[in-house]
Amino acid sequence: MAPRPSEAGAEKGPDAAGAEHGVSHHGRESTALRGRGHVLKLVALAERRQVKITGTIYNSSDPEKAAPYFRSIQIDSNFVTGERAIIGTTHVVVRGQSIVFQTSGIRIEDWTDVDFETIFPTLLFQGGPADTFDDEAWNRLCSSLR
Repeated sequence: MAPRPSEAGAEKGPDAAGAEHGVSHHGRESTALRGRGHVLKLVALAERRQVKITGTIYNSSDPEKAAPYFRSIQIDSNFVTGERAIIGTTHVVVRGQSIVFQTSGIRIEDWTDVDFETIFPTLLFQGGPADTFDDEAWNRLCSSLR
């Protein structure tokens, strides 16, 4: 019977370091654990990451004119197909003026063989501005903080 990774004597193998840092092995992430002469491998087929950012946007000339900023991003990666979906929402409320800025959207990209030197992600679909406000919204937001 193979030991469980949580048992004493289990240690991470050479493949684990790369997988922990997001290095892909043939389109999938893998982790190897060794313990008592046995090697266990985990092949991840998909991954979901969630990021939440909170902060304050303010007028650099007058820091009293500020608004709370909230950003939520979900990134779903499919290591089998190479597709990555980025779903984002940004929300800003300008207090005392009853102004709410909000945007959300989805972006689906193909990350097959991406190396960021010669091969970059290919956009497959975009619905709404998944990453930020458009120029018009940023201009309205800046105007409201004057």
